[in-house]
Amino acid sequence: MDYQLIYDKIITRSIVECRQKSSAQYFERHHIVPRCMGGSDNKSNLVLLTAREHFIVHWILIRLYPDNRKLAHAFWAMCNLKGKSLDNRVTPSSRTYLEAKEHRSKLGMAEDQKQKLRKPKRDTSRMGKHDKHGIKNPFHGKTHSEEAKQKMKAAIKENRKEGWLPGNARKISIDGVVFNSLKECCLTIGLSATAMIGRLKSDKYPTWVYN
Repeated sequence: MDYQLIYDKIITRSIVECRQKSSAQYFERHHIVPRCMGGSDNKSNLVLLTAREHFIVHWILIRLYPDNRKLAHAFWAMCNLKGKSLDNRVTPSSRTYLEAKEHRSKLGMAEDQKQKLRKPKRDTSRMGKHDKHGIKNPFHGKTHSEEAKQKMKAAIKENRKEGWLPGNARKISIDGVVFNSLKECCLTIGLSATAMIGRLKSDKYPTWVYN
């Protein structure tokens, strides 16, 4: 199979169609010459591809350049996409997934990719007294007085106006009845949070949804 010919045809089709990003059509930006191979971010090296085309060209790239670790890692990443914006993405077959996994495993990761995954060391040189832990913390071994606790509770209560909800609260609709939060819904329905979430995700309860 002439992989280079297929790659060139997909790229050429995008260029000829003069594609533009819009809400009517989903496109993904692709580097004609991959950056890991010296490709730039110039417009002349960028094309817009459909999700399927983008997946295919990256699949082709690992076959054209089987020893390139970064291309192997890029294709493996495309096979493991997660999140809310997956409606327009391609779900690989089990065979394709296995190929991507084995290919990446065989080559290993490039050193700069390993560095990105490593957590930076804790910089203790700029820590203030409130960043100290254990016995180095000035409040270590101490507790707030009952008076201080009551003041903090009063301050929190004062700041929380009527109808206040945490920033991550999501409204829930049960058979058309809307609740402001998961907690409110659980208390009213009489279910645990785990059971409630399970029903919201289950197809057996189509009228139990997040608003």
